[in-house]
Amino acid sequence: DTQGGEVVLTGSNFGREGFSEVYVTSVDGELMPSMEADIVHQNGAHTKMTVAIGAGYGTQVLNLNVSGRVATIHLDFEAPVIHSFTPNTAGTEGGTNLTLTGKNFATGDPGTFALRVGDYEYVEGDPA
Repeated sequence: DTQGGEVVLTGSNFGREGFSEVYVTSVDGELMPSMEADIVHQNGAHTKMTVAIGAGYGTQVLNLNVSGRVATIHLDFEAPVIHSFTPNTAGTEGGTNLTLTGKNFATGDPGTFALRVGDYEYVEGDPA
């Protein structure tokens, strides 16, 4: 979901505990400082790591840096789902407030949620 949680990485050469770091970037390689990633546990065989991932959206990249050598894996957060909206009719003059019910609408960061109805677009964080 978009709230984050723990993921388990398996592989090899994860390095000794304390010498590895994880961080999140966009698919284009831009650092995403608002998306937290922290190593929760790392096994002594250097083959398994539990990472706590913060809330996110879309597709991002989890980076594992071990002494300057970086491995990456894509994180795909669930798409938004609209269960219902009310009211389901409105006058042609506009100005009717809509209430959407669903999940995974965004992280709460400005600009992460946008809704378009006809020619009107609302973007979270923009002055109305």
